[in-house]
Amino acid sequence: MTRTAYAALTMTPGEWRLRLAQLCQESANAACGQEDAYLRLGHGLLASLPAASHPLSAHLPPLARFEALLAAGAHDSAAMALVPEGGSYMVSRACEGGSMATVMLPGMDEEVTIQAHSPALALISALAAALASRASAWPAMGTNDVTGEMWARPEGVMLH
Repeated sequence: MTRTAYAALTMTPGEWRLRLAQLCQESANAACGQEDAYLRLGHGLLASLPAASHPLSAHLPPLARFEALLAAGAHDSAAMALVPEGGSYMVSRACEGGSMATVMLPGMDEEVTIQAHSPALALISALAAALASRASAWPAMGTNDVTGEMWARPEGVMLH
């Protein structure tokens, strides 16, 4: 298994949103078995948020804990760990195997729903689409309507 350390990427908010849009499209079309790569990319993009002090960065699980989830094959749990605490999500899977995820972040008027080949791919795709749509209204990318408390993982809470 490849362990990935993330170096801070230099990108503008527009480039960050474009990478989120690409993640959304590619993960929605990815085959089962590619969850590790797209979940790592999602974690890396969130860790590389253009504004280092942005409240969204506070909720991310440490890379070692995230990698442990991936190593255990807990792709659904890893995808859920990327959703900010103030966000809402719903994941469903059809008996034929297709999956659908819906994500809604604070300040959104409508949720984002994506269909993919696995629950984890659907959730990372929907989250990327929701983040890209909300990014223009966040601090350092627009208005200041998101508080740090909304996004912070409570102290001492472990991932399951």
